[in-house]
Amino acid sequence: MQDEGLAVMYGWVRGARQVLMQHLATLPHEAYLAPRPELAGASVRDRHMHVVDCYVQWAGRGILDEAGLPVPDATTWPDARSAWSWFEAVDVLVARLLETFEGRLDTPVDRRVYGEVLRLTPRWTLVHPMTHEFHHKGQIRLSCRLLGYPAPQADMPLPFDAG
Repeated sequence: MQDEGLAVMYGWVRGARQVLMQHLATLPHEAYLAPRPELAGASVRDRHMHVVDCYVQWAGRGILDEAGLPVPDATTWPDARSAWSWFEAVDVLVARLLETFEGRLDTPVDRRVYGEVLRLTPRWTLVHPMTHEFHHKGQIRLSCRLLGYPAPQADMPLPFDAG
């Protein structure tokens, strides 16, 4: 039996992500790529790529043990529209994690992540990137505002919102 609660939570994260992605797709190319001091010199794109990389490293390469998964490459990500395919790949990765560890999301597994063997659970390797994504979403929204392109509210949608 699949953990429906975790799947629902990821759906909320995806909904918030889509709101932000739609806004970022309207940014001028220069704004999306501009280094931002409030992001330790990283651009909005760099933070966006970091979010994808977090899912790939923890959920994909970590708990799913798929060492050959590609990681985002800045040269192939010139604008926010390019990000859609990476986040679609993250969605597939998350679905695979939920299916692979169905009924075993809290079972400890030893995995090598970032060169170190760690004891993890599948649930943790999904919840960590989700919370990490929200942390960086706040930074991205701040950068957009400082660039003169304020982003719309992108919190998780209310559970009973029609939209």
